[in-house]
Formats: sequence, C-alpha cells, structure tokens
Amino acid sequence: MWSFLSEREAFYCQSILDEFQSECIHPTLLRTIKEQGGLISTNMPFLFELRYAKALKNSGIAPDYEVTTVAPTTVDFSYTAAAGTRVLAELVSIAVSDAVNEATVQTVDEDGIPWASLVLSTGNEEPRFSEEGEVLLVQQKVCEKVYRDNAPIKFPVPGNNADFHVLVVDMRGFLGGNGGDHRDCIQMTFGNGHVDEFCRRFWTNPNTGERVPILGLFEDTKRPRGAPTLRERIHGILFVRDTSYEEGSFFKSASLVHNPHLVTSKERHNQLQEAVLLRKREGEFGKPLHQ
Repeated sequence: MWSFLSEREAFYCQSILDEFQSECIHPTLLRTIKEQGGLISTNMPFLFELRYAKALKNSGIAPDYEVTTVAPTTVDFSYTAAAGTRVLAELVSIAVSDAVNEATVQTVDEDGIPWASLVLSTGNEEPRFSEEGEVLLVQQKVCEKVYRDNAPIKFPVPGNNADFHVLVVDMRGFLGGNGGDHRDCIQMTFGNGHVDEFCRRFWTNPNTGERVPILGLFEDTKRPRGAPTLRERIHGILFVRDTSYEEGSFFKSASLVHNPHLVTSKERHNQLQEAVLLRKREGEFGKPLHQ
C-alpha cells in the first residue's frame, strides 16, 4: 500500500506520452508501456524510464534506448553529453519490499477511520523488518544491474576518459516510500565512516549474533554479489527522490555519489557531474557528500 501511482504522476506521464507520440520519440518504450497496461502502478519502473527520457530531452539530449553493450545484455540509455562524453545509463527501480508490506499495521480508530503505520526499526528482532534490511535490499538491487549468473552484464570495462557509466536509482520504495535522504545514499555507498553517528547502520550476523557495520558499495566488500564489478565499471550512482512529478523536478532532489576507484580527480568529478546533467550543483571533490 506504500507504493502507488499518484494522480499527479499519472497526469505528468500522460503528457509525456502524448508529447513523445506526436514527435515519434522512443516508440519502443511507448509501446512497452501500452502493452503492459498503460498508466498503472505495476508500470512505474517503465514510467521512471519515461520521466528520465523526458528529463534528458529537456536538457537537449536525444538518447538511444535499449542499447546492446555487453552482449546479449543492454543498457537503458546511451547518449553523448557535453564535450563528447558518452554516457551509458541503466535505471534501477526500488519498489516497496515485501518486508515493508508485512511490517505494516492497519488499525481503525474510534471514529471508524482506517489508519496504517509502518513498524520498521533499527535492530528489529526480525532482520527483514529493519532499516538495515532495507539498505541491504537496495544494495542488492543495484548490484544486480551489473552482475548476473556469475558474470558482469550491461557495462563493459571502462576504456577511456570520454565515457561514463552511471546507475540511476529511483528511491521511491526505500523505507516504505520514504525514499531516504542524501545521508542514506552516502551510507549505502561509502559506509558508516562518512556519515554522522546517528546515521550509521549495523547488521547482526544471524549465525554468530555479531553486530557488524553495513559496508558501502564502494568499500572493499564482496557482498552483495557483484559489488567488485560495480567498483570496477560504474563511475557514479544517481539516487533520485522525485515526488513532484512535474517539469524540471527529476534532478532537483537527486544525489550523485561518485566512485572513488574510477573518479580520482576533481576535474573528472566535475565532468561526471555535468554528464549526468547536474550542471548547477557544486561540491568539493574528495568528500563523498556530493550532489
């Protein structure tokens, strides 16, 4: 119940569908949305792709859709940004987890009005019903976009400084639709050492009972499966928390986190920031709290 297609999002997506159809833009994506039922909640991952395509168009970018890279797999979008930089972008949709739905308590007050509350807490005795479990789920979904069946997929090994590989993550389902904030994105990627103490998260090993910190994806960790491939092939992760669903809103609440294993200079970071269309954002290189 925490994940649904709002009237505002549906109205905005319909306007994009009309625009793209009239201009013959991305017919494959439009056909897929129509064949899968149109403007319905289960289509929200495709509607995320639609809104991203519109955000690119508004920035003067005409991307290719579903481009074969590491055969036979494809990335969602490929485009050329400023200064000839080629960007491969794969989108990741974080839906509300089954654990969140199970942790939802529904009650009726004395006036007969139904209410729903989410009982999701740090250190919950049931690990799935914890914030830590939600973080690990996001990390898993992200890594599944670069590694499957014991092999890298979608993104080749970076070959030159004219390319950027990015994952664009729709955070709408994280923490039951809360979406988290920038500190959550930093903790997921750089780990506990880069966030305030109250933002740090730990995981209890079910076999030993030991309480250990959740490592960031860019730290030296082998889990979740595919994390080493992520560090080898992805230059940055763009976490999107758009809730306005209107012209220009896609990038407003986005957080860009660069991979320090591939983006090793301030100049390169600025190029990445511009390539993912966050041109007006400023950030000091070397610190992970970039936007």
